[in-house]
Amino acid sequence: MALGADRKRLLWMTLREGCRLIGIGAACGLALALAFSRVLSAMIFKIGAADPTTFVLAPLILSVAGLLATYLPSRKATLVDPNVALKYE
Repeated sequence: MALGADRKRLLWMTLREGCRLIGIGAACGLALALAFSRVLSAMIFKIGAADPTTFVLAPLILSVAGLLATYLPSRKATLVDPNVALKYE
């Protein structure tokens, strides 16, 4: 913000970066889960190897948690006055 970005642009920039990392993590996690689903089904009882509920809800819950973990600090950072932040450093 001290270099000319407004609050919306700063918030969008941090959310976009967070969403990119969440997407990469979810894709890699789903690929590994599908690859090891047979091994995991032997360890976890009452869940099938390709249980659609598990493969949808787990990434969804983790993605929402990741978005909140990105949004809340980003929003707090946009509320800081740039002059105060620069004087602190």
